[in-house]
Amino acid sequence: MWFLIDTGDIFMYFLALFLMTVGLGLSYGPQAALYAEMFPADVRYSGVSIGYAIGAIFGGAFAPMIADLVFKSTGQSWTIGLYILGVTIISLVAVSLVKDPKGVALNTRSNEVIAQ
Repeated sequence: MWFLIDTGDIFMYFLALFLMTVGLGLSYGPQAALYAEMFPADVRYSGVSIGYAIGAIFGGAFAPMIADLVFKSTGQSWTIGLYILGVTIISLVAVSLVKDPKGVALNTRSNEVIAQ
């Protein structure tokens, strides 16, 4: 993606953005289900929102500063891609270690009563 952006051609830039959105769609699609299954129903909204907010703080605050530091120290924009690749590998390992919540009720007790 960075090599396409560095060409300076507006069409290559839009192609790079399109390719990026394909990857984003593949990663954001299953997030809701993953987050929902990580917490029992009675604390799901709080657990997901706190976890997402803390992740947004660390990812949203520090990632641009690190990317700027990488770019300033190397002078090459593609090295930001290497930084993103490293963070992606860490994220992939972390998500792979999430265990399936066996025995955790995925619905609330009031929903169970209504369903019966």
